[in-house]
Amino acid sequence: MASLYDLSVPLFVRELTILNQILHKGEEYCNKHDLPHSLLLEGKLAEDMLPLTFQIQSASNTAKGILHRIGGSEETPIKDDETTFPELYARVEKTIALLKAANKETFVDPFSPCHVKLSKRTLDFPTALMFLQNFAMPNFFFHVVTAYGILRKEGVEVGKLDFLGMGSITEEVLVGMLVEAKLSMAHHLPDATLVHPRQPAASPEASDVLSSEHEQEDAEVVDQEYGAEDSRDDHSIAMLFDPVEQV
Repeated sequence: MASLYDLSVPLFVRELTILNQILHKGEEYCNKHDLPHSLLLEGKLAEDMLPLTFQIQSASNTAKGILHRIGGSEETPIKDDETTFPELYARVEKTIALLKAANKETFVDPFSPCHVKLSKRTLDFPTALMFLQNFAMPNFFFHVVTAYGILRKEGVEVGKLDFLGMGSITEEVLVGMLVEAKLSMAHHLPDATLVHPRQPAASPEASDVLSSEHEQEDAEVVDQEYGAEDSRDDHSIAMLFDPVEQV
């Protein structure tokens, strides 16, 4: 079984790196349109929610928090006092550095009990794995998604591919990934996964090889769904890979 380090640290490092990229797009958007940075930094999804700065700080705290809760490291407090984009970038970069410096060997056993002390109470988890799966990771992504939502709400030109860390991917590469994924699915699950959601099911024999007609159709799907700047948020990237069950 993968260690708690493997299940958490690489993921948090990647997502925080993407978060910083999205934040840079926010600052660039403000500069391009002569808007005050406070429009985003103090922006909220709803009046009873907290602003962008808090969302970044909370994502950082949750990510680095695993290091002393299940990673066998000393706690590294960081003051939640960032008010500018450069300060937020530095905060995220420091968090990434802490995660990269973590020692894989000191992480606790996934099935050991975990007790998490918060400001007003203690959360008791039967296992450290449950803490990671049921609290740390969902909480982290809640704040990352909220930060993304604030930027999108205020007009920043980011989409799902940016959130997935694929914002600079070219159409050619995307189609290549699509074809490669379909070939892989054809090899492992030839009877089920190549059924196109908009076409009747073909015989198993016909599903063994991708036809040029399907490849052309895949390219057209990319054109239609990702050709416009604003369309990336309106369609799931899952549609490009044509699974039988759409999520």
